[in-house]
Amino acid sequence: MSSDPWTRIDAWLETHAPAAAESLRPPAAAEDLAEVEAATGCAATPGLEALYARHDGQREGVLFDRHRFLPLAEALRLRSVFLAAEGVSWEPRWLPIGARPTGEHLALDLGDDTLRRYGPVQPKEVKMDYGWGVFHWRGQPEASFWYDTKRDQVIRHADTQVVEWVAGCSPGAMLERLAEDLEAGHVVYDADHGLIPTLWLDALEDAYVDGYESNPLKRLRKLYRGDPKTLRQLRDMAKRHGDRGAGHHLGAAYAALGKLGEAILTLEDWELGNPGSEVSYTRDGVTEVTRIPPTEEPLVRALLADLRARYAEVRELAR
Repeated sequence: MSSDPWTRIDAWLETHAPAAAESLRPPAAAEDLAEVEAATGCAATPGLEALYARHDGQREGVLFDRHRFLPLAEALRLRSVFLAAEGVSWEPRWLPIGARPTGEHLALDLGDDTLRRYGPVQPKEVKMDYGWGVFHWRGQPEASFWYDTKRDQVIRHADTQVVEWVAGCSPGAMLERLAEDLEAGHVVYDADHGLIPTLWLDALEDAYVDGYESNPLKRLRKLYRGDPKTLRQLRDMAKRHGDRGAGHHLGAAYAALGKLGEAILTLEDWELGNPGSEVSYTRDGVTEVTRIPPTEEPLVRALLADLRARYAEVRELAR
């Protein structure tokens, strides 16, 4: 048996998920890696080479936990979009290597050669151990608050906006662990979620999403394939009931269907309708008012930045 992780992963995919195997692109060329170095100012890391030596991303579909594995050219384009976008906290040394339809991203930090996840923050360090995806994520909230009952006031705990989850895991280690767990039967492939640990299956089967569908895998499949009933339900929940999550996912669904204009309008409506909340707190005798944004706001901003850039490209090509 080959010890190369990608050889083992490819063999498993060819047997158990041939469509996913077919979606993977040929290896990245040396010129592609050189372009990453030129654009980022960071030397190609062992992790970057481990990820792209066998495959330059995938054409379509998802691979790593609902993230589409991005080709290097697309990763560089998206990095430029995020760096130029207002309100998207993206570091120059981060290269997005995976993207979810809802705005979360998996990034390779070329500074320390570890993986990072751009997504909702967590108020404390969390260890998520689920097979190949074992990460220690350290989330720092955009603003932590608690209520002081003795002084009858809200007290602010943190002032730093950090919206990424930090994963202290190298790409090489991640691929090796994934290969081991695939061979041990600890991972399955789903067309909408990609490679996921088997221990997630019971939770996914039992969970209820917005009260409409008891199986999130089935609901997600309907949503991103344009099922009219599912889209109607989301529109109703977003507009009539002001459901924040429904508006976010409706915009993501339109984007997945290639309806860029409708996706942009839906997410812009979400921004207007979800300004967040305000709290007052007292520090050194001075009372201040601070906005607490919705947890989805960074994801919506990232989605909008990408969609607007893609829409502009389409308009330019149409001229």
